[in-house]
Amino acid sequence: MDLMNDLRIGVTLLSFVLFGLIVRWAWSRRNKAAFDEAQQLPFVDEASPAAPPASRPRVAHAPHKNGAGHE
Repeated sequence: MDLMNDLRIGVTLLSFVLFGLIVRWAWSRRNKAAFDEAQQLPFVDEASPAAPPASRPRVAHAPHKNGAGHE
């Protein structure tokens, strides 16, 4: 076997092990509460006080070069 074949085998095995670790992490019990909360995020009403504030503040837009605004 040459060096390139050994390298390919090593990368394949490393990728397989990494995939297994990610699957194990995703299915671990200690992550269940966080994932249960995250799966409900699309259904949270933005107007409700329990919803987290937007990550970006609202910014007023500058008028266009020709003087017309965004309307």
